Amino acid sequence: MSVHRNGSALGPSSALQQLGAIGLVELLEHDGRPTFIIDLDARLDHTQLEPVFCNASLRSFSGLQEVIFGTTPLQLECGLRESRTYSEFKEWALKSTSHAVSADGTSLGFLYDGVVWTSFVLRGRWRLISGNHVQRVGSALTVPVGSSSYADGPATAVQGERYSTQAIHESAGTVQPQLLAAKPPAWTKLLPSSSHIQFFMSIDWAATGLGSLEDWSYHLRQMTVLLMSDPRPAAMGPNRVILYNESYVVVAARKHPNMMGKTFEHAWPEVSSDFVFAAELTRRATMAENTRFLIERHGYLEESFFSWSMIPLRGETGNIEGFYNPTFETTRQTISDRRTKTLISVAFATNMQCFWPFLLRGLEPNHLDIPFALLYSLSNDPRSDKASGPELVTLEGTLGVPKGHVSAPNRAELQHSNQGFIPYFRNAMQSGGPLVLQKRDGDLPETLTSGIQWRGYGEPSVAVVFPLLAGTRTLGFLLIGLNSRRPYDDEYERFIKLLSGQLSTALHSAVFMEQATLNQAELSRQLALRTQEVEESQQRFARIIDLMPVGFSSSDAVGNLTFSNNAFFHITGHPRSDADSMSWIKTILEEDLVVFANHWHTLMVEQKSVECHLRLKKKFRPPNGVEADAKHCTTVLVHAYPEVSDEDGSTTGVTSMITDISQLVHLQEMQKERAEEAVERANLAEKLALRTQEVANSESKFKALAELTPVGLFNIDRAGQVIYANEPWYEITGHQRGLQYPMSFLDVVYEEDLDLMRTEWSNLADKRIPRTFEVRLKKRWYDKTSGKSTPTWVLASASQEQNEDGSVKSVMGCAIDISLQKQAQEHALERAALSEELIVRTQQAAESEKKFKQMAELAPCGMFYISVEGLVMWANSQFYEMTGHGRAPEDHYPFSFANIIAEEDQPLLWEQWDKVALSKVDIRFETRVTRPWINNTTGKPTKESAWLLVMAFPEVGGDGSVRSIMGCTADISQLKWAESVQTRSRIDAEEAKRQQEQFMDITSHEMRNPMSAILQCADDITTSLASYKSAVHRSMGLSEELVQSILEAAQIISLCSQHQTRIINDILTLSKLNSDMLLVTPVVVQPEAVVRGILKMFQGELQSHDINMHFLLESSYKECNVDWAFCDPSRLTQVFINILTNAIKFTRSEKQRMITVSLGASVNITPHDQDKTVQWFPSNDVGSKKDLIFGSDWGEGEVVYLYFAVKDTGRGLSSEEQTRLFHRFSQASPRTHVQYGGSGLGLFISRKLTELQGGEIGVASKAGEGSTFAFYIKGRKAIAAANTTNAQRTPVLESGHPVSPTDRQRELSTATPPSANPATPKETGQGEVARRHDILLVEDNLVNQKVLSKQLKRVGCRVYVANHGQEALEVLQKKKLWKGSACEDDIDIILMDLEMPVMDGLTCARRIRKLKVEGLILRHIPIIAVTANARMEQIDTALAAGMDDVMTKPFQIAQLIPKMDKLMARQWQ
Repeated sequence: MSVHRNGSALGPSSALQQLGAIGLVELLEHDGRPTFIIDLDARLDHTQLEPVFCNASLRSFSGLQEVIFGTTPLQLECGLRESRTYSEFKEWALKSTSHAVSADGTSLGFLYDGVVWTSFVLRGRWRLISGNHVQRVGSALTVPVGSSSYADGPATAVQGERYSTQAIHESAGTVQPQLLAAKPPAWTKLLPSSSHIQFFMSIDWAATGLGSLEDWSYHLRQMTVLLMSDPRPAAMGPNRVILYNESYVVVAARKHPNMMGKTFEHAWPEVSSDFVFAAELTRRATMAENTRFLIERHGYLEESFFSWSMIPLRGETGNIEGFYNPTFETTRQTISDRRTKTLISVAFATNMQCFWPFLLRGLEPNHLDIPFALLYSLSNDPRSDKASGPELVTLEGTLGVPKGHVSAPNRAELQHSNQGFIPYFRNAMQSGGPLVLQKRDGDLPETLTSGIQWRGYGEPSVAVVFPLLAGTRTLGFLLIGLNSRRPYDDEYERFIKLLSGQLSTALHSAVFMEQATLNQAELSRQLALRTQEVEESQQRFARIIDLMPVGFSSSDAVGNLTFSNNAFFHITGHPRSDADSMSWIKTILEEDLVVFANHWHTLMVEQKSVECHLRLKKKFRPPNGVEADAKHCTTVLVHAYPEVSDEDGSTTGVTSMITDISQLVHLQEMQKERAEEAVERANLAEKLALRTQEVANSESKFKALAELTPVGLFNIDRAGQVIYANEPWYEITGHQRGLQYPMSFLDVVYEEDLDLMRTEWSNLADKRIPRTFEVRLKKRWYDKTSGKSTPTWVLASASQEQNEDGSVKSVMGCAIDISLQKQAQEHALERAALSEELIVRTQQAAESEKKFKQMAELAPCGMFYISVEGLVMWANSQFYEMTGHGRAPEDHYPFSFANIIAEEDQPLLWEQWDKVALSKVDIRFETRVTRPWINNTTGKPTKESAWLLVMAFPEVGGDGSVRSIMGCTADISQLKWAESVQTRSRIDAEEAKRQQEQFMDITSHEMRNPMSAILQCADDITTSLASYKSAVHRSMGLSEELVQSILEAAQIISLCSQHQTRIINDILTLSKLNSDMLLVTPVVVQPEAVVRGILKMFQGELQSHDINMHFLLESSYKECNVDWAFCDPSRLTQVFINILTNAIKFTRSEKQRMITVSLGASVNITPHDQDKTVQWFPSNDVGSKKDLIFGSDWGEGEVVYLYFAVKDTGRGLSSEEQTRLFHRFSQASPRTHVQYGGSGLGLFISRKLTELQGGEIGVASKAGEGSTFAFYIKGRKAIAAANTTNAQRTPVLESGHPVSPTDRQRELSTATPPSANPATPKETGQGEVARRHDILLVEDNLVNQKVLSKQLKRVGCRVYVANHGQEALEVLQKKKLWKGSACEDDIDIILMDLEMPVMDGLTCARRIRKLKVEGLILRHIPIIAVTANARMEQIDTALAAGMDDVMTKPFQIAQLIPKMDKLMARQWQ
């Protein structure tokens, strides 16, 4: 079954094709409503509408056509008020925006000239406009209300009549329209004015349970006014009758307008029982949230959600008189929640391998918004040697797309491939965002979408493809289908963008974490190598530190120096001889020791970093050459931070950096002195002239000094404009000379440090706080060693120059390039961390290796570690025990493990090795080893090989190459043995069941076919004799035809009885064999005489089939001097008859028909060892059974083997067919029974009987050259004296078969009694038989064909005969019912056998039904299956194939005739 877009189920494909052939015009011609069509694309600017089509209903009312064309508007005769003009009607008909639209896209109606017109648009062009329920009013031209409607069709109208109309929204027929001309009740004036209210007023409320509007109660009127005035969607159900406002039309969708005035049971049957009745019983309000509705709007069924409730309305008496149904649309929130859940469910993966399945797992639950998905990864071709080789897309998974689908190639080249959606991947990659694919644009061709299993609503829709980005790098593509019941609007687009962003974030995280994991692995791998590098790096670091102008030092918690560079000793003046002691504290000026103590407490106790100025005892010589005095001491800027232990959190030491800022302090002091001098100059104006030259000289000296110092000096005014800066400052900062404007220094600051710079400027300029800080600049600093560049780091120290009023005049300071210091600091930290990690990792690796080896030795599975060269580098004891691999060193060489794998599994081993070593994928496979499996129960080795489950994975290095293979093994030999036992048991059980069912079918067929012929022959004899008896008075003699007919029927009965006897004997023999009750009775006979007697039994059958029979007595028989012998002649005859019957059956249809029977003997050697041309059936019973010839009743003669062979010129057997012989219920091929008959028991019983007599049976055959079936039995020679008496007592069956005394009792079978009233032919008035039916009999069995056709002719039927299904089709082509046939003869009914050669009955019936659908057969032909297959499953199969009825064999003609008459009567009806 297929599902249409609106959700309705369609029938079979043939019915759907016929339905699709119905055109729109044909449909509208049968519509009882007046309907016309307008071409919106024409847009004819005329004063009248120009329909392109008017249906029969509209054309039958000429006056109505004039109304539509605008030539003669109607004059209403019932006082019906009309406010709409023809121009408005035309505008409404041509413009989709001129009228309201319901949820399903249909107009709410337009009232014009008393008719409510509704419309909808097809394919955006054709507008269909229909009128509803036209009622005539007036005298002679009126029809009473309710007596006629458009449902009566055009036949009820009179051509050329003039009429008036009234119309309402389409009704179901139970609510009759109310005349709009009636005066509305006064209370309805309170209702708002709209077309919906006009529709409400047009309902015949008197026909509902509410009564007419005039009779409504005050309470109901008030609720109606409230309902119609409510702008929200709401409905009301007084007395379960529905009223609803205009906003509710969206909720009602296609139920509008039919549901107005209907009861809840009719309008909402799907919810009335759950909500209305529940509210009525509980007398409480019920509600439902987020209920899904498929509403047809925007031209298709749209998925919508509404929350609504059912509130009971109580009347004046307190009883519940109805319900109020407010409704709120929750579509946007519900769908948003569903999509948000999808976004949340997309998990973050730790690596790329997990990302793809995690992504599909997150998308899979949302089958509505993502009906199908294709996920591809993007990578470089691993086969290319170049890093920039061709990019490949690899399929990582799908949703709703079958494996191997044309749209989902497993791998393709991105740039040049046109497979599947690969070209759209390239477009999405270029656009960098989602790309929408639509069928109408040709982006979704049928070749790509056909076969995709669209989830959700199962309908093809729009698709979106977008690249999966990790930053700016594209790593994959995701193609998803969109919800066919939702528009691709802004919300859907926002969801796609959010999903794209979410996946890009997750992908970036996966890439980052995977890279981090690889980096960690690479670090672990190189720990041993980095040890030496760390030591060398530390030495280089120490040398670099010694070259830096900034002092570095580290001390322990007590204060002892653990490290210090040359600059530290130079700046502090501390002697190098006391480098390890605390004497460096003595270098601090006594006045600053208290400050130092406070800062030391902050470092050691509070564990906070410290930045401070300290004065040292070392004298500072100013650059102006002035001798250092007491006030000129060295001033340093100290940056220090504590070193905290990770174990107990205590402070283990202090690392500090000191910078000599004596010059800066000295400059600040000089600036202070200049300020004091400026004040003094202001007070002593008279000394200004004298001091000008002195100041100029001083400033010149300062500038000269500033240009010579390596420290950058600057002076910036309050507005941020550079007043002065020396050359080193411009070089350090990269500031452009001469380009000075307020805050220009911010342009050289690194973007990330701009906020810091602004904060420090605020501290200096606004808060007037001296500051020393570090900041990065945009200027790049280049490491001469590595060649890498980083932002320049500077250490800036600044203070304020104040005006007389205390305000900041300018900011002065210095800047020192500390980039090298920063790099050294970072390297020091990295190396320190690396060194510490090296120690920890080394310890962890040693402990891990120790634990792993201990656990590996205790593990029940084998573990191994193999190099890429195939050398076993390590393995635990279990590995050696499971595999049998040698433990000695000389046993380990490249790929030595391959010697333990069984030879048949060697290709599998190398295939898996290529996967793990070359393709770098994890492997898991099962293999056999050369070691034998030791049974856990017996503890002994078996002949079977041991089975191992091998799991391994590659260890990949940082460069992407495989370093080694690691894995484990598990012994699954016991499990494999159990699986094989279980499989063999299952196969044996299934084969036994199949053989049993096949035997039942064959036996049923073989029993019922002759039984049917017997019954029909008996009917034939009875009918013939009855006809003769009734004609005695006319002729006393028997006609030759009558005698011949009775004779043939009697012969057929005899042959069928013999056939059934053989089947019954086979079944009885099989039953005795199964019960071990079949005995062998020795009798003294002449084997040659027994064989000749058997051949004489078949003499008549051989002559009838023109088969030449030759009997050959082999020389071995005479050489062994065999005349009389002890054996069981009945068992010998039974085997011989089975073989000879098969030979006749397979030879009679050949051109050369010859059978040769041979008899031989041997004394010492069995024929099995003598005749190697015969393939003897292997038997386990010969050696295990007791040898019967040693019994007392077998005599004491010499043991002799009697050899019998039957050679024919039949079709022969292939090697495969020979293997199926001699098994229970088995024949050479499935078609053997259909073509030759038989039960499949004869050869099996023959094998068992030969084995029971100490012999074997076999066959020698070649396809197309005939077959030789041979067997031998074991007996003893006997003398002729004992022979004569016993031979005379040998019993013989009535058929001529000798039997033993134990076989005398046979089960009696009962035949079905003939019908008391056999069918007799109809006679005409002249005594002639009236023809009943023309019948086509399709039967391959010539006996049944002859008998049944004769019986049918006797009852007056004309019979045509076909031997199989193909002939039946050829007969039909020549009859009247075949399209284009000129023949006048016809076929009324077909009697069809099921099992026939060339074409069986089931195939023929299916073909006939198909020809009827294709139109080649002009009418339905009844087909009755005539078959011996009577199981219910077989009958159901026949009916499903197209049979009308089934008649199971055996049957009488009196049972068949009623079935044919019944089918023909149904055909005539």
